[in-house]
Amino acid sequence: MSRSPTSETTRDVIVVGSGPAGTFAAKGLLGLDTLMLDVGRRPSQPLSPDASLRELIRQGSADPTQILGPRFESLHNISHRYLSPKLKAPQLRFVTDSPNESGFIGSNGHEAVTSSARGGLANAWGGGAYRFNDSELASFPVSSRDLKPLYDEVSKAIGISGADDDASAYFGPATDCLPAVELSAIGQDLIDVYGRRRAWFRGNGVTIGRPRLAVLTRRYQGRSPYRYNGAEFFRPLVPGIYNPTTTLDRLVDEGLDYRSSRQVQSYREVDGVVEVTCKNTASGASERYRARRLVLAAGTLSTSRIVLASRRDNRTQLPILDNLVSFSADAQAEQTRLPTAS
Repeated sequence: MSRSPTSETTRDVIVVGSGPAGTFAAKGLLGLDTLMLDVGRRPSQPLSPDASLRELIRQGSADPTQILGPRFESLHNISHRYLSPKLKAPQLRFVTDSPNESGFIGSNGHEAVTSSARGGLANAWGGGAYRFNDSELASFPVSSRDLKPLYDEVSKAIGISGADDDASAYFGPATDCLPAVELSAIGQDLIDVYGRRRAWFRGNGVTIGRPRLAVLTRRYQGRSPYRYNGAEFFRPLVPGIYNPTTTLDRLVDEGLDYRSSRQVQSYREVDGVVEVTCKNTASGASERYRARRLVLAAGTLSTSRIVLASRRDNRTQLPILDNLVSFSADAQAEQTRLPTAS
């Protein structure tokens, strides 16, 4: 692999990664000489962002292999371990299918997922947008009050839908939210049962309410609302569901120096300047850039890899906490008995 000389310009800041954290860090740095380094993989020939699957099939513009895959990969969960439906469809495979060039991921009993996509894993997220509360921040040097103006700024930029209900005790008031998304029949039934048996649920420590979602329920800042067609399960960049690329495109128009095909490998501090080494995934060349500050926002696993590689540490094991998502075949056999109506 060839090595290019260090970039002569010392930037104010280098931001690594274009997911939600990296994009909004860059947004807050507008006015400074900021460089964003990102692998930035994009979807190839995405399906129409407006039509539903049924409409695409009727129009004859949807090849079934684009939905199920040439080897029926979208039926992955029938005979393999669980994988999120949004990561199985061929049109969404770019989100996680980037080559693991560093060979740093090994998992046993869980799915370790990273993304080199432009916009990161938010290309296939569920839209959940929640604020840390004081209980969750008890061991941190900042409080929810400190973060509120920042949360407000982000919420205004992306558009959050929600409603004031019992869940507001955990999520905060929905004062500035867009109307909540429409519920499916199952979701509405659940809310109705909770409403009728609220005292029983609350007495047993169960609270049910509407989520806070980065999903538009009406036109907002020039963006179209969500169409309720489930298209996000088989194609990227669905209108109405926030994607960091929406903000990133605006930042580039406003002067952000965004460079894709750059996989950051390590950094070092020299005389008060941070020197970042990355691989140009298009040419194979090694490149170096310098800045007075470095913001690592490449996701939990990739950021950990960069930090450990920079320290030449191949021994440290870092604990990772995550919210598990479980789907059990025995769930139906474990139904909770609700009190009957009086």
